[in-house]
Amino acid sequence: MSQFDSFRTGNFIFLDIGNTSVKGAHRAAGSWKPINTENVSNASQLVEWIREHEDAFDGIIVCSVRQDATQAILMALEDLPSLVLSTDQIPRANLDYNTIDTLGMDRYLACVAANTHSTRHKVVIDAGTACTIDLMTDDGIYRGGVIAPGYGAFSDILPEKAPALPRVKPNIPKTWPGKTTIDALKWGIPGFYEGGIISVLRKYENEIGHFDLFITGGDGPLIHKMTSEKGIYRPFLVFEGMATFIDYRD
Repeated sequence: MSQFDSFRTGNFIFLDIGNTSVKGAHRAAGSWKPINTENVSNASQLVEWIREHEDAFDGIIVCSVRQDATQAILMALEDLPSLVLSTDQIPRANLDYNTIDTLGMDRYLACVAANTHSTRHKVVIDAGTACTIDLMTDDGIYRGGVIAPGYGAFSDILPEKAPALPRVKPNIPKTWPGKTTIDALKWGIPGFYEGGIISVLRKYENEIGHFDLFITGGDGPLIHKMTSEKGIYRPFLVFEGMATFIDYRD
């Protein structure tokens, strides 16, 4: 029996363990429900929430980029059956990537989810601590992508290195060039960041032609605005990919 069989039916908690945060969700009445975000702001509180509600769930399904955090969470929840999704479970025919052992599973799963919504080439921006911009072609093959600092990390560089400079909000001035220090910083921080993302998207378009754009992650709404809202914002894209991967993996 496949290791996935027992996780294809039932009510499960899905965990996306990232570089700096752990997000959880479950499916209810055909839609995704985030774990109570008002009372859950860290991994310890998430574990406590799951313990308080574990009778309502059949197990835990995990996508993670941090083995240490994964082990700690699963040890604390050892009474619940668990399934950890990893790159060694991906059919090699579905990957055009040279270092599979270092590929973040979340990058692949977000593309898997996007593939269920589009039959064309698709590019997926996952805007978290890191910002990844990945390609899955219309044949369902993951082709790799770009890993960049997330907007939060990028916007912290100047305040950390030059603390005399003021912090600015992530909006871009209407006039060019900046005539005040604030406007100059806005062109230099959110303006640079927007220009970098647009440049990557244009490079994809030059290489493969038209594609559908999907955006997810904590900074997804900001990136959606930066890309002139041409993309489709789906906050649960990685969770969608986890469910799809289990449903269709032998």
